[in-house]
Amino acid sequence: MNIIDALNLKNPQDYPSREAYQQDVVKAVQVLMRLGIMDSPSADLTASLDSILEKLQEDELAIYGRKRSKQEIIADLKQVNSEIVELDREIADLEWQIALKKAEISVNEPVNTIIRFRDWKQGIFGQGWEATETLLGDRPRSTAGNGLERSKFYDLGVAIIGYAIVLTVELIPDSPTSSQAKVRITTAQGIPYLPPQLKLAILNEDETPALTESVSRERDTWIQREFSLNEGEVFKVKIALNEFSLIETFEA
Repeated sequence: MNIIDALNLKNPQDYPSREAYQQDVVKAVQVLMRLGIMDSPSADLTASLDSILEKLQEDELAIYGRKRSKQEIIADLKQVNSEIVELDREIADLEWQIALKKAEISVNEPVNTIIRFRDWKQGIFGQGWEATETLLGDRPRSTAGNGLERSKFYDLGVAIIGYAIVLTVELIPDSPTSSQAKVRITTAQGIPYLPPQLKLAILNEDETPALTESVSRERDTWIQREFSLNEGEVFKVKIALNEFSLIETFEA
């Protein structure tokens, strides 16, 4: 018997994605670390379970004066793993409740701050707007990188637990008085796909639709809108999922 059998890990090929497999492996490592079996998360998971069980038996003999059977220890490992899974569920539920409270206070409130690209030209960025590589790492960029570009992280836990996105906005000058705008929603690092039916809408200053909205499908990793702007023109970006929505306002 090996660690994969003892901790109820499936074979890698049976998981829907590499990320799902890695999550279960991390949980297995956490179980072993809490029992003092492993000193670091990078320990080799292919090690023999027999040697691990032997160490546990030796520890129990020193502490309690007797050895338990390997079957008893394996049962304890599985029980600890199930308890950690239950704790994770409780934590997720608490985080959901906290997110709902925050939503009542701020998320559904209109965003009144206007983000002005003339400030970006001077290196002045509003709260939360980061360099794109800071939020997306070395993943392929949505833009050519020859304009003003900034990105912002949003946690969608209010609408659906486990999803986070990055909004990237770029302004590429066409002439002294006009530009091309690119607005893209991308999955945050560690999130494989966007939630289905996530909507990206570009609105006029009066919040009437300026373009047809873009809607994510199953297994989409990004959605995008591109359009032309004149200097001083105001537009709004609306992100919506289920009952959740937010609006960011920009001035070219």
